[in-house]
Amino acid sequence: MRFIREHMFYVVLVLATAVGGVIALLYYFGSDLDKKLSQRKGVSGSLSGLARRRQEKVNAATVVKLKQSNELVRTAAKVAAQAASTFNRRALPILQLTVEGQTEDAFPIQPTRYVELSLTYKFIKQYAKALDDMLNDPALHRTTKATPRETKVEAGKLAEKYKDKALAQAVKSMKIKKAEAGRVFIENDAVDRYFRTELSAPPGKLWQAQVNLWVTREILQAIITTNEQLAAERARDGTGPAQASVLSSAVKQLSSLIITEQFSTGRGGFGGARGSLSERVSTADFGVIGYQFVVIMPTRHVQRLLRNLMEQNYHTAVDLSMGEVRRGENAPYYYGTEPVMSVRITGEMLLLMDWTRPLMPQEVQDRLPRKTTG
Repeated sequence: MRFIREHMFYVVLVLATAVGGVIALLYYFGSDLDKKLSQRKGVSGSLSGLARRRQEKVNAATVVKLKQSNELVRTAAKVAAQAASTFNRRALPILQLTVEGQTEDAFPIQPTRYVELSLTYKFIKQYAKALDDMLNDPALHRTTKATPRETKVEAGKLAEKYKDKALAQAVKSMKIKKAEAGRVFIENDAVDRYFRTELSAPPGKLWQAQVNLWVTREILQAIITTNEQLAAERARDGTGPAQASVLSSAVKQLSSLIITEQFSTGRGGFGGARGSLSERVSTADFGVIGYQFVVIMPTRHVQRLLRNLMEQNYHTAVDLSMGEVRRGENAPYYYGTEPVMSVRITGEMLLLMDWTRPLMPQEVQDRLPRKTTG
């Protein structure tokens, strides 16, 4: 007691500090509690509002409008799918076989009929003819390098004038003549020929040959369109020659064409590579076909070629590389004086399943994904 009396000032100071701290804490937590309670009341009110709206009866007119809207969406989706299918197949004819004096589609395959009429053999023969017909299409204006016989004939014509140098001069002369004879160099072995010496093949192989024809047709058509566009522009501007030729073409040569012919079922990519830039694989809606081709052309026309390729169907260029072209006296081709490069294009083409699946042999269908129901 004596201690308290002697130190009364300090005791009072401690008690006052404690009481003030308690009051401050109560004020702080009280204000914070009010704030939190206010927030929770707001959330509770919002939830109550949602609950009240859910409890309201749905207006019959609203239901009708929603059904009409859904039906419009379904109809639009069907129209879009049909338009996509038409766009995809419009320039992809099915190989025609002559059977009993009449022509009929090679697909879908009727196994019994194929066996009875030896249609597999006829298919392979017709495939080769269809490929040759593409190369000999007048719109392509194809030319080739001079054959030894053509060079020899030319040397005979020049023998009197050039004497012992007639053969060398004939080689130069024929290069120019061949370049002037068409718009694009394409040798017979430049295109991917699926069948070469085979006389028979299973249905799956026949289907792959059909795919080979389709992709080949698309690439050749892109070359035709590109060269025709440039020729028309030069004729209109008065800057082109009277007769279009390799010397004035955008695409001067198709050096090689390779097609996978099979739908990609692993990670996409040409020839089963690690995966293409698109990373697309065949699905229940479309099949992915990889291809690669090399053309000789001025680089300023590359974008035109790619645009024409992609505008005519569902094509995607997934890789492009360029290299030098051998020119000079020892080169087998003459492209004119404009600088050219060797352009390698790797691409993918999509075939929509809604029209291709019904045509496929069963063994091909079994390797592809199917649409799930439910």
